[in-house]
Amino acid sequence: MFALKTFTGDRSDPVAVARFFSLFMTIQPGNPNGLVQGRWQTPYSGGKEPTYWSGTNQIAKQYVTTGLQTVKYAQCWVFGGCLNTMMRTIGIASRQLFTFGSGHESPDNGVYHHLIEEKYDQNGNYLGSVHGSVWNFHSWNDVWFNSRKDNAPNGWQALDGTPQEESDGSYQMGPGALSAIKNRQENFLYDVPFVVSEVDATLLRNMYNCSAWRSCTFMKTIQKTTTGSLIVTSSNDGSSEEQDLTYDYKPKGNDSALMVNTITLQKRNRMMNIPSFEIGMSLDEVNFGSPITCVAKAFCSTCRRDTKVDLVFNVVQVNNIGQVMSRVSNLRKTVILSEMKHFAAVEEFVLSAKDYKNLNLKDSSLRFQVSIIYLEVIQKLETKTASIIPPPITIHVKEPMTSLSAIQSGTDKDVKLNLKSSASEVMVMFYFDNHVSLGLKDVRFQVNTGCLKNTFDSVTRLVKNDAETFIGTFNLLDVNLEEMRGKSVSVIVTMISDSVHSQSHIDIVL
Repeated sequence: MFALKTFTGDRSDPVAVARFFSLFMTIQPGNPNGLVQGRWQTPYSGGKEPTYWSGTNQIAKQYVTTGLQTVKYAQCWVFGGCLNTMMRTIGIASRQLFTFGSGHESPDNGVYHHLIEEKYDQNGNYLGSVHGSVWNFHSWNDVWFNSRKDNAPNGWQALDGTPQEESDGSYQMGPGALSAIKNRQENFLYDVPFVVSEVDATLLRNMYNCSAWRSCTFMKTIQKTTTGSLIVTSSNDGSSEEQDLTYDYKPKGNDSALMVNTITLQKRNRMMNIPSFEIGMSLDEVNFGSPITCVAKAFCSTCRRDTKVDLVFNVVQVNNIGQVMSRVSNLRKTVILSEMKHFAAVEEFVLSAKDYKNLNLKDSSLRFQVSIIYLEVIQKLETKTASIIPPPITIHVKEPMTSLSAIQSGTDKDVKLNLKSSASEVMVMFYFDNHVSLGLKDVRFQVNTGCLKNTFDSVTRLVKNDAETFIGTFNLLDVNLEEMRGKSVSVIVTMISDSVHSQSHIDIVL
């Protein structure tokens, strides 16, 4: 392996080896032959968009066949997948994990305060962040070893190949012991403070308000559950269930700062004779092309008479690292929290499919924000990210020399073929139906079958009754059936279009 050949350190030290591979993942000064280059938004000129890759073997093959030229482009899940493969290849146990609401704090002269601030205006519009940002999700790796030569704990260690902040003058992160991260033992190597902010930073929301009866000011609200809200990895029993690692990284019930700040706000509101408001919101998972419904419930726990408030709904498009790309929709409704309805009100906001279908959600997501405004001052604000299910891909497998009626089909399951000894190829057909009449553009399929040679024909588009079907086929060729009989070939099919992508896989038992 080229990467290991360039490593000049102590190969018996797993910490040094893992840290080197974290650095090797990306092109940077001192590492001109980095494996992949990161890019977090369009255009992806001179390379492939990160969603193009469906397996690390594609990246490794391109890297080698192009003379060790850095492969373009990657985002965190691609960095994590490549690092996972490399660690396992050299015999270090590794797992790839995904963190939702991951904090990225920029250090203050090398010091991490585990604090990220967000700014909003009086209408609930997001203005930007200070000291870092909160990513929609982030992916990195855990590696296992029990022979650290420093004083840091052994066991699972956080390791990240995505370039974020410099460590010892290079873009690298870890390995940092999970037990040290969880217990905030930040004196241990490596990069423990940075990971603490990823999974357990305080998010301080600054809401700037201007009203007719006082000068502009702002109100601070702490929400501690935003960073590291959920950390998962694949189950170790081979099932499709996820393994929750959230509390391997952070202690349970660490809410003291949140409680102190909440009490302080309540005291201040009582002194100013401002009622105490609460807000809840729900956002259902929807299929791509369906309208998205956001339901908000406003409640006043201290009101003694009918109270008029405004509910503001904002929808913004954010990229995977939390930056606002566009403002999608804004709606302000005046509601009465009446005594007859127990000082509560429920309002519904619907975002139509035509409002989001051209937003290129392959590299971004929709964040819904609901805020309560009373006397032109924001009292509460909640956010949720919409979960949009991509259109499914159906995969059909056909043994040659059989009729179309003999086609066997499956998605995310096994298909067993009874191949004749004379057969030399297997045809796989895949398609997806676009029933939402949204007119997808630039639709293409990508197929990954590991190391087996395959051919791939062009995409066929059929239109019927305002619905469109996209069809692709390819053959598994040069399969030695005697050697492969009874073995499984995994086929991964990815559909990529101008605004959405989808992926399905099937295991073909030959």
